[in-house]
Amino acid sequence: MVANQEEESQEEEMNYEFVKRIKETSPSALKLFLILSWKGREGEFCYTDRLAVQDTGMTQKTIHRARRELIEKGMIEYAPSRKRGVPSLYRLKITI
Repeated sequence: MVANQEEESQEEEMNYEFVKRIKETSPSALKLFLILSWKGREGEFCYTDRLAVQDTGMTQKTIHRARRELIEKGMIEYAPSRKRGVPSLYRLKITI
């Protein structure tokens, strides 16, 4: 019984933290996060900026700014590809 209460308390704390981060996140970053969450249901995945532009309808500059915000807020990890046209590696740090 106590273990269940502790688990519920931890889950509520995680949910609160998620909601707090969402409230403090720009609309562009939220849009990118939703697309990344949909694409990356498995955790780590590869994705290109070109696809992000197509999927979100945002400019490449806005994608860069939104991605930087998501990284700073601890919502994603990002390992850029050093080769043009090769997908970069993303990892979701929180899931919805």
